[in-house]
Amino acid sequence: MDEKRKFEVLKDMALSDGGKILIEDIKANKDSSDTIFVMPIIDERSNMIISPTQDELFKRMGYVSALNWLIGVLEYYQSGEYQDLDDEV
Repeated sequence: MDEKRKFEVLKDMALSDGGKILIEDIKANKDSSDTIFVMPIIDERSNMIISPTQDELFKRMGYVSALNWLIGVLEYYQSGEYQDLDDEV
């Protein structure tokens, strides 16, 4: 399958009802995860900190960044147009 055909297939998927629902679900998940109020993970038996707030915040930021990337890719296919890349690049 050539690159233009791949683009068209992905664009059709992103514009389908299922693709639109997927993007909305991803956005809702991102919004519920995008918070600065992150608690450390504490072992209930020993009351020891397993993962400090800073580590959990970095994990959450990475997760939100990945969701933002996925949303951007899907929205690109919804609104973008195929462009041939120059061989000089």
